[in-house]
Order: sequence, then C-alpha cells, then structure tokens
Amino acid sequence: GARHNGVYYPIKAMRSCLLLLVACMLAQAADPDRDFSGLWLLDRAASRPEQIAPVPDSLNITQTERIIDYSAGASRYSVPLDGNDRKFQAEGHRWSTASKWEGSALLINSLVMADHDYTVMDRWRLSPDHQSLTIERQILRGQSQTEGRLVYRRPGAAPAPAPAPAAAPAFTPR
Repeated sequence: GARHNGVYYPIKAMRSCLLLLVACMLAQAADPDRDFSGLWLLDRAASRPEQIAPVPDSLNITQTERIIDYSAGASRYSVPLDGNDRKFQAEGHRWSTASKWEGSALLINSLVMADHDYTVMDRWRLSPDHQSLTIERQILRGQSQTEGRLVYRRPGAAPAPAPAPAAAPAFTPR
C-alpha cells in the first residue's frame, strides 16, 4: 500500500476491485442471453400477430454494445442500448426509441409520430438455447391497446413443438 497525506491506500485492493468491475462489465456486454444478432425467421404457428399486423417474415439484426440496428422488410430500425433515445425514420414516420434491460429481456419503447401518434412497447427475450426470439408487443393508440406475440427462429432451428392435446379420460368398465 501507499501513504498520502497520512491516509493509507491499499493499492492492491483498489486494483483488484477495479479489475473485478471491468471483468463484470465485459461479462455483461458479452452476455449471450442479450445478443439478438443474426437472421431471424417468423414462426407463424407460434406467433399471435393478428392484432399487430402487418408483421415482417424476417428480422436481420446487427448489434453492438451501444445499438441494435435491424431491418424488417424494407424498413430499418434503430434501438439504442446506451440509455439515450434515438430518432429515425421508418415506415414513412418519425420514431423516437429508448430501451432498457430487465434481466436478459430488452424493453423497447417507441413513440411513432404519424397522422395519429402511437406508442409501440416491445419486450424481446431469447429462448434458453438462443434459437428463438420472442417479442411481446403492445401498441397504444389513444385509449385503445392491442397486443400480440411474435416468435422468430434462427434458420434451421426446429419449430416449437405443438401443444399436446388434452388427454381423454380413461374408460373404466363397471
């Protein structure tokens, strides 16, 4: 340690704390549960897009520690990951988007300035095997709210298994 103006500073302890902090930040930045990069194809059977149509058949996502850029059909979107909001044009409208992490889920709020302004609220989450991306979406227009779920899979990923039918009661003769 070192002494400065009569105060003892344990340099090794400070250095260890700093290294631990940097390691934690790097681990969080490289967290595969928070990496949405890649090509994603819509799984219509697993999705509930009726209330939030039109829905793109694919998403192509590029992600850095500061931003997610993605294309959906002919439109391009930007999601800031650094705590700031981002303004851009998409679908012929102005968008103002902000996001925050809730564990491994990304919450994205977008104000869309159109003839009638509306808000899009998304919750993005990867499956444990990172082969599917589920987007829970709410759209607020004035006093009305619509909801839907979009499930995207990586190319080649197996589709979700169909829910098992309810078992028929066993027949017992009397």
